[in-house]
Amino acid sequence: MLVLLCICTGFLAAFYFRWFPTQFINFLYITSTLEKATHIKTNPYNEICQVFRDGRKIYFKFRFLKYELQEDKFKPLEFEPKNANQLNTKEVQIRQLDYGQALMKIPMIGFLEFTLEELSTPFYTLQYLCVVIWLVQGFFYFAIVMMSCSLISTFIKFYLLRQSLKRLQSLAAIHQQVIVIRDDQLIKIDVNELVPGDIINLQTMIVPADCIITGMALLNEATLTGESNPVPKQTGQILFEGTKILEVNAGSTAQIIRTNYSTIRGQYFRNVLYPHKVTHKFYTQAMKFLGGFVIFNIIIAGATLVIYLDYTTELILANIFSTLTWIFPPAMPIFFSLTATIALLRLKNENIIGSNMDKIHISGQVDVACFDKTGTLTTNELTVIGLWDKQDCNICISCCHHICQSEGQLVGDILDLEMFRYSQSKIVFDKNDIQITSKDQKIYKIIKIFDFNSELMMMSVIVECENKYYLCSKGAPEKLQSKLNSHNEEMLLQLSFYVNQGYRVISLAQKEINQKDLNLDRMQLEANLNFLGYLIFENQLKNDTADVMKQLIESNLKVKILSGDNPLTTVNTAYNIGIANEVVKLFDIRNSEIVEIDIKRIEDKQQIIQQKSYLIDVKDLQNYIYTLNHQFALTGDFMEYCNLHKLDVPSLYQRTIVFARVKPHQKKEVIFMHQQLKCCVAMIGDGSNDCSAISQADIGVSFSQADASYTAHFSSLDQSIKCIVTILAQGRATAQTLSEIFPLYILLSFLATCAYTCLALEGQNYSDFQLLFLSFLCYIPIMASMTLTKALPNLSKELPLDDMYQLNNQLSFYTHVFIFTGGLLVSVAIIMNAENHHFDQPDPPIKDYLRRGMLNTATVIIAQIYSQFLPFIFIISKPFKEECYKNYAYMTYSILSFSITILFVFCKPTQQFLDLVDFNSEIDHFDIFLLLIMAGTIILDIIIQNILQIRFPRKRYL
Repeated sequence: MLVLLCICTGFLAAFYFRWFPTQFINFLYITSTLEKATHIKTNPYNEICQVFRDGRKIYFKFRFLKYELQEDKFKPLEFEPKNANQLNTKEVQIRQLDYGQALMKIPMIGFLEFTLEELSTPFYTLQYLCVVIWLVQGFFYFAIVMMSCSLISTFIKFYLLRQSLKRLQSLAAIHQQVIVIRDDQLIKIDVNELVPGDIINLQTMIVPADCIITGMALLNEATLTGESNPVPKQTGQILFEGTKILEVNAGSTAQIIRTNYSTIRGQYFRNVLYPHKVTHKFYTQAMKFLGGFVIFNIIIAGATLVIYLDYTTELILANIFSTLTWIFPPAMPIFFSLTATIALLRLKNENIIGSNMDKIHISGQVDVACFDKTGTLTTNELTVIGLWDKQDCNICISCCHHICQSEGQLVGDILDLEMFRYSQSKIVFDKNDIQITSKDQKIYKIIKIFDFNSELMMMSVIVECENKYYLCSKGAPEKLQSKLNSHNEEMLLQLSFYVNQGYRVISLAQKEINQKDLNLDRMQLEANLNFLGYLIFENQLKNDTADVMKQLIESNLKVKILSGDNPLTTVNTAYNIGIANEVVKLFDIRNSEIVEIDIKRIEDKQQIIQQKSYLIDVKDLQNYIYTLNHQFALTGDFMEYCNLHKLDVPSLYQRTIVFARVKPHQKKEVIFMHQQLKCCVAMIGDGSNDCSAISQADIGVSFSQADASYTAHFSSLDQSIKCIVTILAQGRATAQTLSEIFPLYILLSFLATCAYTCLALEGQNYSDFQLLFLSFLCYIPIMASMTLTKALPNLSKELPLDDMYQLNNQLSFYTHVFIFTGGLLVSVAIIMNAENHHFDQPDPPIKDYLRRGMLNTATVIIAQIYSQFLPFIFIISKPFKEECYKNYAYMTYSILSFSITILFVFCKPTQQFLDLVDFNSEIDHFDIFLLLIMAGTIILDIIIQNILQIRFPRKRYL
């Protein structure tokens, strides 16, 4: 039935359903109960998935994941590791059916599939209508060349997409074999044959799937976190797919729990393959603008309808539809694709890889930039600058770490390594034993390690020394305070002093325990600790951070820091990079009370000038915040408090420059809230904790080639923060170019419509070659060369005004329309009222056009001249692009094209080439008159446009 409907409607139904998938679903499917359902509609994606039934199981597959009905809800199929027993052959076969192959397969789209999808968009559909009309009117060459250009543009986009997918394929592939325990045997298999529940022997290799370790191993998780520090893992912890095992204890095994796209790494790839669909403001506003212009054209067409009374019905219909082909520029999709492609190639030359063509234009409208701190604004390196101790800290700084040894070198977290070097101790690894000799020659033995916990924000070790046992702990000062047996004013003052200087401070504590307590729960052990002191680290800014931030701030971009670090340390970083000025108000929650801290930098030193704690009604708090005229810093705890009590979060976040001690989901929330305020947000980060925020942002930027950067729209191949300036500058240049080419093409098309109407007065039209020459040797090459202008390297305080529906752009455009249409009509009027003007008037009803004549010649030359000089008027180079004269391709073609035009005007032999007649055959020196008229309209338009640009600038200020 559907096929029959498409055939009967000339495939118009197919296009309609392609553009409106909801209508397709409503046409093809009816609502049903789950018991009878054959398909499931996924919300809000509007994708249809087939329902499968296997006994009592009901499931469907959506975007590489299997969703199974559990407790009246469809949930992703997950393996629950209840025990670590080996599998038998039958269990393996069942799980292969349930979970599929272990490795991700990146789907490679075929050329035919891509072409059908690309060429069924509204713009291309309009082009098909235009091609049919051109063929009916006899413009065969023109129609063929236009479709050829569209196919070439489609092929280029297909090639870029295939290259991107091939890159993903190479990144996703893991080519190796593993030893698995099945049926009481050790079997070597390909990693693709693994299933959840399999027990594998660990060795130095790439982890083939997410799995739970039994034993101990040292891993490089750079592909997950972006940081190359080796991470020790022990029994019960998860090894993530794609990470690399550097060393492993003999006999260590792991149970597979997630494979394919259900792994953490798989989710990153899934986000890349199915990015959030964004409706571009430029395109929606451009369509509104075009809609208004269509109404303008319809009014003109209605007023000139009397011209066509002497034509046959067939020719009248052809004229009406032909007018539509000029109103809607059929080659516009080519310029959209070309502009974005050139911008991405330029970024690639700067070692920046763009994975989403649509995002380059959006990057030109970014007005808020959010930065992760550690590893993004600052380096990953830490340096110990000192120790403030109240008791002997030697045992703690010597032993409270999880340092391992790989190939004779000490490896581990940077903080642990720096602390151990500062202790001047020596460490010996003897199989599973770790023995440490301190600088005062005391010998310690590590009994148990409680690794760093992101919720507790601390780690601990149990140490034996001279038959005594100690629990040593280190962690975030504000978290460790709740574990201490006592507090005093001095320790709080010292903490405030160091964090206000921007140092990273680690709190140290310990207590002696009995041997019988060694097996107690961690939470029981980590209580009633004795405070020892603070270890102070310095985490310096990257070399280019200050310069880049200065550029961003001078361009009036709103810069914010999103960090999991101490709030006072993060505020200090805000002062160092220049986004904080005067007083910053920090809001935190401690012991259910609101803590308000006023921070100010005095003589290059950060100081707390006021601190208070209070309980307050939510409405009073909101009203109080509204009265404040300060920059804010918020902690993650305060953000949770705001959400719980439903404060006006968006307006509060807009005035906040620092978000500290925030969790990954809170970073995403900050991005979302700014988007609710109609901000265009960029997120710049380097670790897995930034992935959700990067994915949520309008543009996401990562500085590494790690798996964590796969969610980013732009990835820099080096660690320089300058990449964000390059991306924004290129984005602004791209947005400006589009806002120039779009109205220019519309204007040239409208002038062609007017010329077409004037020619109809004498039964004339363009010849096939004339139309081909004007479009593909005048209009399109010049506009294509406009896209080659380079972006200026520095950012300005303005953004391109690419909203075509704005009054500024409307005034500018319609001024062009009236001036240049006037120049065309004046030229036509002079010709038609000349004493010696004559033409072969066809007898009515007119069945065909004349393709040659004085009017035809004049309109062709006018179109040529305007196509060469209008771009100079439309181009606004500064402050986004280089001057147009530095675009050598554009200038060369413009000069060449103008030279050819002059030849056509003054050299009679060349006029035959384009089916032109002698300019001066009817009016003496008409060639000079025509050039003067064109020059006069161009000069008049330049003067008026300069006046409008002063009064109604076509750019907006940040």
